[in-house]
Amino acid sequence: MMRKMLFGAALLCGYSLCAVTVGPDWCVVYPDSQKKVVNRALKVAAEEVAGDINEATGLKIKALPASKAKPPAIYIGAEFAEKAGLDLAGLEWYDNVIAEKDGSVYLYGNDFAGRDAKKFGWNIGWFRCVLPSIRATTRFLERAVGVRFLMPGEIGKEVPKRKNVTLADGVVDKEKPQQIFGNSRSPENKSMMYYIANGLWGMGPFHTYGGHTYPDACPAAKYAKSHPEYFAMWKGKRMCNNVGALCISNPEVEELVIAELKRQYELGATVCQLAQNDGAFVCECEKCKALYGTGDDWGEKFWIFHRRIAERIQKECPGKVVHILSYGKTAVPPKTFKEFPSNVMIEMSLRSGTGRRMLFLMDSRSIRISRVPTRRRVLWRGIALPCLRSWRSGSVQTRFAECTAAAA
Repeated sequence: MMRKMLFGAALLCGYSLCAVTVGPDWCVVYPDSQKKVVNRALKVAAEEVAGDINEATGLKIKALPASKAKPPAIYIGAEFAEKAGLDLAGLEWYDNVIAEKDGSVYLYGNDFAGRDAKKFGWNIGWFRCVLPSIRATTRFLERAVGVRFLMPGEIGKEVPKRKNVTLADGVVDKEKPQQIFGNSRSPENKSMMYYIANGLWGMGPFHTYGGHTYPDACPAAKYAKSHPEYFAMWKGKRMCNNVGALCISNPEVEELVIAELKRQYELGATVCQLAQNDGAFVCECEKCKALYGTGDDWGEKFWIFHRRIAERIQKECPGKVVHILSYGKTAVPPKTFKEFPSNVMIEMSLRSGTGRRMLFLMDSRSIRISRVPTRRRVLWRGIALPCLRSWRSGSVQTRFAECTAAAA
């Protein structure tokens, strides 16, 4: 407890009774190899730490690769913490640590590259990674140096002048953020520190379609001519276009959707979105009308269809998660069942009183559905953190949160 108190005093006030102070002989250290997107992100963070400390204090410390550095130093990344004997056990997602040991500072978490990080290159590749070490770095800059990340880019950052940068001796400060996924509008590398400081982590191992899975699972360009029966029948004709309306009573369509999710998992996704498309177009064929015995309740048909897919994924892709959208026809919770498989997350997209769409993400692995009628809608029984950002049409800037749902 005393060390935690000293740590707070050191980071917020710049001094403590027993502390280490960043001096002119210090450096900021990043990994030697720059082939991996994660390591390139750590280098950018190291350069920013050195620059901010220099601007704040007048020092001239440098950011250096590990092979050219020596202690005392600020080390960024798990490999340095592990070599120093610091504990990384149990650190998941964006769990991160600021620690002092033997006169040096360690900023770390278990960083890893998510889906398609290499494909996108460095410019936005960090956005496809999980970078808790960068989160630890932004916390260090905010608390020890006084940096404020106000807007993307250099002009949006405030670096106040200070006499020195000091940390309490032996401190270990851990953070376990509840949010694990945050999408932003422009994930260019120059704004990486801003976004991570403000909880817009990036996509990491999540794969989303912007809400709609069906056009990717059954593209019209590929199947319209050879398999028109895959598409929804509307007013007597198959909609063989890019609207994304499918004939979900067709077992081959179900296989195509499952194959699309599996493809994303094979590309590196841990969590993959599953959702029907916007609009009123649903299949009017006799088999779809009779599907699952729900009559004209297409919201219920979609819920059952998506749960069936999640059950298959649970058996055939252990450890992978299906992220189902509760939106449009599925805005109301299902009526015919009360539990989802343990590999399901639910994203709730609801309209607030201002007309803005408010987004939530619930971990449904322990969810039970409780239908509580209100004037206009039926509520889920569960705990979900509201997004700190909302989106109107054309402006997607949201935060998702993984939370533990309340048991019935």
